[in-house]
Amino acid sequence: MDAVEALEARLADQLGRRFCIATGRGASAIWIGLQALGGAGRTVVLPATLCTSPAAVTRLAGFEPLFCDVEPLTGNLDPQALSQLIDGRDDIACVIAAHLYGQPAKIVEIETLCQARRIPLMEDAAQALGAAINGGPAGGFGDLSIVSFGHTKILDVGGGGAVLTNDAELAGRLRNLASALPAPPSELGVWSTEYRNAYYSLLPDIKTGAQSAEQIGKLCLRHPRLYHYGITQESAEHALAALPGLPAELAHRRAMAALWREALTGSDVTFMDEQTGGAPWRFNVLISGGRRDAVADALRAEGFDASPWYPVVAPFFEQAPDYRERSPGAARIEQEILNLWVDHSVTETRIRSACAVIRRSL
Repeated sequence: MDAVEALEARLADQLGRRFCIATGRGASAIWIGLQALGGAGRTVVLPATLCTSPAAVTRLAGFEPLFCDVEPLTGNLDPQALSQLIDGRDDIACVIAAHLYGQPAKIVEIETLCQARRIPLMEDAAQALGAAINGGPAGGFGDLSIVSFGHTKILDVGGGGAVLTNDAELAGRLRNLASALPAPPSELGVWSTEYRNAYYSLLPDIKTGAQSAEQIGKLCLRHPRLYHYGITQESAEHALAALPGLPAELAHRRAMAALWREALTGSDVTFMDEQTGGAPWRFNVLISGGRRDAVADALRAEGFDASPWYPVVAPFFEQAPDYRERSPGAARIEQEILNLWVDHSVTETRIRSACAVIRRSL
């Protein structure tokens, strides 16, 4: 058994799935997952709060993204908003439900909605490897699910992902599509750096005009091969080597999240919801009154990492000016969220020092 086969077997066992097909990254798993479903509909429902990759892949794979509002205290798909959005439609090819920030979505409720309407569900567990939902693992729900070992993920080994399913026929189509994926492009590092630099330079202007949002959308689609390639033996080996360390990684992240919460209790922030089984990607708070950016700037000035992920993704891929009115939950997150690091770059001492900066800034 080579490293790719070993990784597939390990992930299938760990996530309680019958079949696992490894890919070059989580985005590649989404790409072939959408293609493998093979329905007549060409519209894919995605959360309005999400990183740009799933929406970009949706468009590049030949589908049209349709954005659904999220719960403002989780960033995850709002089941009520989803029900209203898909009711009476016959063009939905798939719903993608992400466990954003590593916190479980209401995946059972979402799955029930999709099953009642015979709409396939893809569970995006890219940020939630190791999370538990109702006693089962994130990545074990929906018609198919995806995981990732890429940039900033719970286990970041520089690349690799997978799509999983319990459906033998679907697994066969996925396997055929994965076998046709090209090798990672030699320009991958250059394109990734180019994307990040351009994205960060454009992002501050999206609140003041549509032009920057449109430019970000074009940027996301500039290099399709950035999202579409197969896994290498080396990436599979790195992922296999990292998996035994997942419990320790999760324990550290949960401990750091608990420290942030303790140190910020009583301050003028709103804690986003965390669940017992969550796999914290970041520790997230909401800061109202237009003060979020000033707090983030104060933290960075003192050498602490902080980010405002994620802006509403809709304007990058559609020209509808009312996206904030259509997605009030996502709009609140865009305006107020502050992500605070919980990985091994932080310690109790650094967290308490950072919290002192936050309190002063508020």
